Amino acid sequence: MQLNSVVIRTENMEKSIEFYEKTLGLTFETMMSAAPGKQIAFLYDSKSNSRLELIHNDRSKVKKENSVSLTFIVDQISETEKYLRSKN
Repeated sequence: MQLNSVVIRTENMEKSIEFYEKTLGLTFETMMSAAPGKQIAFLYDSKSNSRLELIHNDRSKVKKENSVSLTFIVDQISETEKYLRSKN
């Protein structure tokens, strides 16, 4: 497995982009509107070759328990699922 990206839900897209660019040194790549009131911004870390996705949705409040997601690249999803289930 290889870490592909981290997804963070945010209540303030502009402040979040500013923080990750200016404080952590990530590079803003692009932003898209996934639906009315829903924006996704993509930032890149050249040192680790990883991406950060920031998601903002006007229609839902960010909850701590589901504000961060990790995505991984795998060769075979069913084999990876079996492996992960074997590890609980």
